[in-house]
Parts: sequence; C-alpha cells; structure tokens
Amino acid sequence: MKKKYFITVIVIICMLMCTGCGAAKSTEASKPEKNGFDESTNVTYTYSGISFSVPAYFGEENVDDFGNRVFYAEKGNGKTMMLLFTLIEDKFEDKYLNEESIKEMAESYFNGIADNSEKGSVGDISDISFSGFSIKKAAISKEVQDVEVEAVAYLVIDKNNGSAVGIMAGRTKTTDFDYFSDVEKIVLSAKEQPAAADSSADGVSPELKEAMDSYEQFFDKYIEFMKKYKNSSNPTSMLSDYMEYLTQYTETMEKMNAIKQEELTGADLKYYVEVTTRITGKLVEVGY
Repeated sequence: MKKKYFITVIVIICMLMCTGCGAAKSTEASKPEKNGFDESTNVTYTYSGISFSVPAYFGEENVDDFGNRVFYAEKGNGKTMMLLFTLIEDKFEDKYLNEESIKEMAESYFNGIADNSEKGSVGDISDISFSGFSIKKAAISKEVQDVEVEAVAYLVIDKNNGSAVGIMAGRTKTTDFDYFSDVEKIVLSAKEQPAAADSSADGVSPELKEAMDSYEQFFDKYIEFMKKYKNSSNPTSMLSDYMEYLTQYTETMEKMNAIKQEELTGADLKYYVEVTTRITGKLVEVGY
C-alpha cells in the first residue's frame, strides 16, 4: 500500500479542515439534510479508473501534487464542509484483494485520518459493498485546532482493476446542512471505467507519455544550457540563445500547467507526478 498517501492525508486534512475555521466549539444541533444529489445535474469525476457522480454544489478547490482532489460545499465564516478524494493504490495485486487484507487497509486508512488528533476516534467499520466493488465505511470524530470535526470515510476498491480510492467527508458542527447522506450516494455511484484501448503496457496513454517525455527532455537541455551560461566568461555572446530558452521555458510551463490533472486516469496521473517531480528535482539541484 502506498503509505505516502496516508501520510499526505493526515497532513492535509489538518490544513484543509482549518480553512474557514476559527469559530469556537459549538453545541451540535440537528441539521437539515442537503439532499442535493441529482444525477441529472451532478458532475462526473473519474479517479483511478473509477467514476463518481458529485453534486454540483461541491465546488472543486484543487488537485495537489499527490493527486488528492478537494471539494468544498461550505467554506469560511467558521464553517467548513470538505470532500476529499485520495488515491490509495493505482493497482493492487490480486493477493491483496481478499477480505482480510481489505479490512486491514480500511483500518489503516481510517486510523490515519483520526490519529493526527489526540481526540480522534474511529467508529465501527461497516461494509456497503456492491457488485464489483468492496467498500468499507467508518464514522470519525476529531478535533482540528480545537475545532470539533465530524467525518465519514470510505475505502473504495474496484476488485476488477485493483484500484483503491479513499473518500473522506468532514464538516465542522457549524455548517448549515448535513451532507453525509449525499456523500454516501456519491460513493454508491461508483462505476468502473474501461481502460483506453490505446494505453501502453503500464496503462499510461501514449499521448500523455509523449508530451511529458518531451517536456522533460526540454528541461534537460535547458538546465545544461543554463549551466554553461552561468559559467561562461562571455555570457553576452549567448544572449540570443538565452532569450530563446526563456521563451521555450515559458511555453513549456504553460503547456504543463494546462494539463487537467482531474481528467487524467490513475496511470496517467501517476506518470505526470513522477515526471514533474523529476523535473522539479533537477531544477532544485542546479539552483533554478
């Protein structure tokens, strides 16, 4: 299992749930259910080959470098309602898809969410699996910077392709609505998306691989030139090439930033992150 994703979840939940917090602890009052799940107006998002139908009121906030996708239904004025999708594994081996292993994965995921708070606790784990999917669920209570947070988390495993997605919905007790009924409908809307016919052996689409490889090749050339430019005794003679490289650098960055990570398959997103991480590391090494 990819423990780095669990670690990432533990770290970012604290940051994300604190967005808009600042209100004092509140006494829980009965909240009206949002009841906004409507497949005719929902937006479909595909995550590691699994599509989910998400109500449009969940505005997408961002997709980070680890592929975590964050949505907010309420944010600010001491209120937060957050929906977080986390890639747990792009493809498990069959030996990990038995009930005992899946239960251990679920416990690890749920405890990881709760354990970054001294007052975090995980409720009983229930099973809401349906055809083709193994789904574990648990209620989680915790405190984030002295603010009480209620959460419900799900581990969704597509037993056909071996991918696993963690879904966590968390809210402060000050939100206007109770969203957890809609969240469970999101989870139960899971559908397996067939792999693209033109995918390579490792699942990365040829178009994405070609683009990312070309970007990395450019940065290798760019870094090599910048080393020569920096160490040159006559940098003025290289000014024309320098300006050309800066133009190409800007164009390449624009192309990379234009890639919509939320629309990538699990394999494509993984390759995108690998290449961008390598590029960043190369730039850091030479001080750029």
